[in-house]
Amino acid sequence: MTKVRVRGVYATALTKIMLEDGYDIVQATDTILSRFNILHSTEPPDVTIKDDENVPGALFVIGKCSEVNRVLESILRRVGDVAFNKPPVPLYSVIMGVVTDSGHIEVAPGVVALLEGSNYFRPGDKLPVTMVNVTGQLRASPYIMPTTSYLRVIDSPTVRLSRHIKDPEAKMMLVRVGLSKINQLSGLGIRWRSSAQYLSEEEAEKALDEAISLVNAIRVKIAEARDYDMLFEGECIVSVILDAEARWVLDDVRNTIVPTVRGHHALKITMKNTEILDYTEYLINELKMRDELSRALTNYALGNLPMINVHHVKVNGEHINLGPGERVHYSNGLLVIRRELKPGGVLDGLNVVKEYGDVAYSVINLGERHLMHIYASQDGSFKGAYININTPIEATWDGVIYVDLEVDLTVDKELNVKVIDEDKLSSIPSRRLINEAEAELSRLRGNAVDLVKEHIGMLSKLGLSIRYQES
Repeated sequence: MTKVRVRGVYATALTKIMLEDGYDIVQATDTILSRFNILHSTEPPDVTIKDDENVPGALFVIGKCSEVNRVLESILRRVGDVAFNKPPVPLYSVIMGVVTDSGHIEVAPGVVALLEGSNYFRPGDKLPVTMVNVTGQLRASPYIMPTTSYLRVIDSPTVRLSRHIKDPEAKMMLVRVGLSKINQLSGLGIRWRSSAQYLSEEEAEKALDEAISLVNAIRVKIAEARDYDMLFEGECIVSVILDAEARWVLDDVRNTIVPTVRGHHALKITMKNTEILDYTEYLINELKMRDELSRALTNYALGNLPMINVHHVKVNGEHINLGPGERVHYSNGLLVIRRELKPGGVLDGLNVVKEYGDVAYSVINLGERHLMHIYASQDGSFKGAYININTPIEATWDGVIYVDLEVDLTVDKELNVKVIDEDKLSSIPSRRLINEAEAELSRLRGNAVDLVKEHIGMLSKLGLSIRYQES
């Protein structure tokens, strides 16, 4: 049975999904053990699901490649057709690559990575490399450094420990075992993974012996390896870009286990202290007023923030914070923020020079599939508007978040409408998101000017006068 370790913001909801699909949950926290009444297992996981540290609100799934694919299928069956990204090669895989120039090596046809220590190699050289980074800029090391369930081989003759290993006695034992055998790795070292903290000394010695044998077995394969042969598979990674509809599903799944506000998972993305969230969910259990308390908590969060972050997450995992911006208005899901623009360069999509004193007003409606940035000069003249098409906007504890859907519209100061980046729609790795983007574009295309005028009128009522000329 596939063993799964679950951590992070979505732990309760995902544990329920994994259990329902027949997976074994290992190394669970005390909270999860209590909520699901399961026995504690210290076995190493085949797959770990946790928060993606680089993409707000995303999941990071890592482990044995065949099992990662199964777990991904289980997640997608429940949350729907969301965007996800897989690197072209597994992490810590050992591959027979071909040096392309002084700083790069090709590890698969058309897949080029930065090569560490590249001054020692010439174009055309063939050498085995370990993929030490596969998200963002690919990076390869010329050392043989496979990973196992309990440890990872590293490129310096030292013994290191995962930061998650806390027990002093376990630390001392693992260091002692590592130092006793490190000379067998011929200049390499080891880093004990978190699962190693549960090993006895005899089990740790066996785990290290197996890793040493694995390194030697890989070295034997090198002589007969062909270009791009994978000598060791490593661990597969998937970054799952959850959007509002997926998080709403997970909110409801969690609510079957413990009282859960709507928007729970979005709020927790940036929440450091959960006391007010915990208390609100306690009240849900007592008062049975989930909808009312959910709205109240969201209103409290956004209504008390002087500065708002706008978490603009792209389908490829790129994250851009369009804030912080000054909150000038918030009421029942309608948010207006103000940003002063730095002079120089041009306004996105409008090709209008940014000048001293220019400001941007972002009009954001929670749950809407677009948001509008209205640009004005220092004297209040309308310079244009940018309408971003995205997944439904959610509240976080420090602002808002959505997934950008590539295609957008602009309205210039003469009120001419232009669609931009429509050709990028096909690059979205989700048919559902493409359909939703096309539907929103179709809806906005005909009434973008009226929407701009409506928002400018609303800003005027807030004392933020912007002048535009009728065409």
